[in-house]
Amino acid sequence: MKKGIIYTTTLLAMLSCGTAYANSESYLQAGTQELNVQGLVDFDAEDSYSVDLNAKYGYLVKDDWELGANITTDLSKSYKSGGIGLFTEYNFTNSTNFVPYVGLATELIKADYDNKEDNLDTESFDATAVNFKTALGVKYFISTNVALSAEVNYNIATDHLKVSDGDTKDSFTKFLIGTSFYF
Repeated sequence: MKKGIIYTTTLLAMLSCGTAYANSESYLQAGTQELNVQGLVDFDAEDSYSVDLNAKYGYLVKDDWELGANITTDLSKSYKSGGIGLFTEYNFTNSTNFVPYVGLATELIKADYDNKEDNLDTESFDATAVNFKTALGVKYFISTNVALSAEVNYNIATDHLKVSDGDTKDSFTKFLIGTSFYF
């Protein structure tokens, strides 16, 4: 996880040294649609591996303000979850290609954990819960219709949905990197 943060920070620093294509204020206008894929792969997870993939489709209802739907998955050797939800994001466009944003989402998530596959003390569970998410991120536009993104989000669920450090959790933080396509 720490290596991923270092790699992403280095990538964003290198990208910032390049020449700007244009002013980001012209990218996120009302009527624009976004297709985003983001994720995280951790081969050092306590359950041997962890893959977290998310996809979002959004529509900018006003300049810089987006509403949309998302699909989430989180998979490991003994843990599987998936969900659907709604989100909103506000983008802070400026005179550079870096666009910070904040977001809120609510998701219905189904999670299944089978403790037969690992060495953790956590009991098996099968849960369905509502998850509330706050997000803070940055997009870097490499062209007028493609952006790289990095996001950290904090999640609070109505039931224990995540296994971490051998315990079930109803709140957790994720760091994701991704790509957005605008049309």
